[in-house]
Amino acid sequence: MLKKILNNLGLIFLALFLQLTLGKLVSIQDIKPDFLLIAVIFIGESRGKLYGEIWGFIVGLIADGIGLSMLFGISALGKTIAGFISGFLHDSKRSMGRFYYYSIVATIMLIHFIIIYTIYYNSSEFNLQYIVLRYVIPSTIYTFIIYVLVDIIYPREQ
Repeated sequence: MLKKILNNLGLIFLALFLQLTLGKLVSIQDIKPDFLLIAVIFIGESRGKLYGEIWGFIVGLIADGIGLSMLFGISALGKTIAGFISGFLHDSKRSMGRFYYYSIVATIMLIHFIIIYTIYYNSSEFNLQYIVLRYVIPSTIYTFIIYVLVDIIYPREQ
């Protein structure tokens, strides 16, 4: 139990380090991959809904606390929901096909970014179509590409 907690903490600190160091460096037109979201999804799918939800909330609060999110609490909300939903993938990676599995992961990321950006730009002059096309879809695609690369390079046995 303690070993798994320490592994989760290590993964989160690695993701936080990558977010702080590589986030701005690899950004394309203000679109950055969300390394913390990738860590939350990894934890949720490997440990289940409750752990994904708890760790998503903790990671979101850390991101909010150090100023990585746009509004305080928005990252905690998005990552809690993403961690909970990714918990449904617990112990099912082998049983479902790769395409189906990656489709679910991409959908989790899409939901996360819809929550984040629609709340943030709620009172702006941007309409929903612009927010989705300018921020949600590019952020989802960029984060998903990084997720798939990490999943290929570092496959996790369940």
